[in-house]
Amino acid sequence: MKRSKSNTLRFDARRASVRLLGVLFLMPLIARAAVPVITYTDLNPGGAVQSSAYGVTANQQAGMAYFGIEHAAIWAGTPSSFVDLNPASAAYSILRATAGNQQAGFASFGGHVHAGVWSGSAGSFVDLNPSGATESYAYATTGTQQGGIAYFGGPVRAGIWSGTAQSFVSLHPAGADTSRVFALAGGQQAGDVSFPNTGSHAAIWAGTAASFVDLNPAGAPISQLTSTTGTRQGGYAMFGGNFHAGIWSGTAGSFNDLNPAGASESYVEAMTGAYQAGIAVFGGSPHAGIWSGTTGSFIDLDAILGAAYGDSRAWAIWSDGSTILVAGQADQLSPGGEHAILWTITVPEPASAILLMAGMVLMGMRFRRQR
Repeated sequence: MKRSKSNTLRFDARRASVRLLGVLFLMPLIARAAVPVITYTDLNPGGAVQSSAYGVTANQQAGMAYFGIEHAAIWAGTPSSFVDLNPASAAYSILRATAGNQQAGFASFGGHVHAGVWSGSAGSFVDLNPSGATESYAYATTGTQQGGIAYFGGPVRAGIWSGTAQSFVSLHPAGADTSRVFALAGGQQAGDVSFPNTGSHAAIWAGTAASFVDLNPAGAPISQLTSTTGTRQGGYAMFGGNFHAGIWSGTAGSFNDLNPAGASESYVEAMTGAYQAGIAVFGGSPHAGIWSGTTGSFIDLDAILGAAYGDSRAWAIWSDGSTILVAGQADQLSPGGEHAILWTITVPEPASAILLMAGMVLMGMRFRRQR
């Protein structure tokens, strides 16, 4: 039997209503899919006056806890998991990085600071202070290579180690006043270099002093790199008297300013894959936060800490794509003192997947209508 025109119109209207209801039903799911879930854990161990976390991996945080003196420390996600790594006879010690089963930092002996590496215990400490150096500091590790600085009775020199004091390689460029390495990844070292009559300039190396590349952006009197993925670099540069967080792609001209709207200053302190972690200053107060490559992508991690905490800072970041771990510190207002903080960010399923589901529903309805 032939369907009348009026019946066809009623059928189309009914189908359109069903499709509209389907989209309206899916819209809350799409909205929820765009919102990350953020939690935090205060890592300050019992008895510690204060603490801070400077490094993070999938299952470990590294930094220091203060018990009258700084003690190198590692955690596994809870305050009770704290392990004291302060070497015997060390006046104090601090970890600045962790990778694999290795931690890197420095410890003080006889009034002099020595770069060192650990492998999970106080007794595993290996002194990296190079022969002839009065002091040294390790700020980064890949698990096999360490980066930092050493003093040889003159300007501070950037350098890398391969697990022993004897393996130290100076990266100090010819003619430079000072040089420093703060990060390592993919065969690249990142930090800064200053020359006579200049401020510090963001710098990268590829394992030798001669490989130095100046990444100072045009118009910036000062810049510094704090992190690298091997192909992209993170740090900050000064414009108009204030530091702006930024990322580079291996050249001075590639600088991308990440300073968030409303922030007087900002700093990228760490990066991994598509994400950067650091600090943005709002109203004179530092806020820990993360970016995903653009100014507008900044997420304020300080906001979830609540009224019990004040200023916060993010020093390290790790991600597997679905989870982001950020390590840093925040000021606990009562009884006071900086506490190591671990933020956990669960990345939502892409909204595009739910949009695809919506499209399939609509296409299915249309197909049934046209049969």
